[in-house]
Amino acid sequence: MAYFESQGNDIKIVLVTQESFISKSTITELEKTLSGKGFVRIHRSFIINSDFVTAFSSSDVLVGRKQIPVGRSYKKEFDALIFSVSRNKLL
Repeated sequence: MAYFESQGNDIKIVLVTQESFISKSTITELEKTLSGKGFVRIHRSFIINSDFVTAFSSSDVLVGRKQIPVGRSYKKEFDALIFSVSRNKLL
């Protein structure tokens, strides 16, 4: 999975191939399930797979071809993700 997008009480699951599926769940439930497994919530509506981050700026992340905004309240998690991704690229 490349990322998850909240759509009310459903979750849109998007694969790297851009194929997508809908699941009955909430983003909060999904966040708890995926915690510590390489997935990071960076917006109230998005959880991304850190393995598929292709670019980033201070306000958004590119996951595959999808530009995803970084929410202000998720900035701390985003900064930790960027540090981790940058560190792994340098090793």
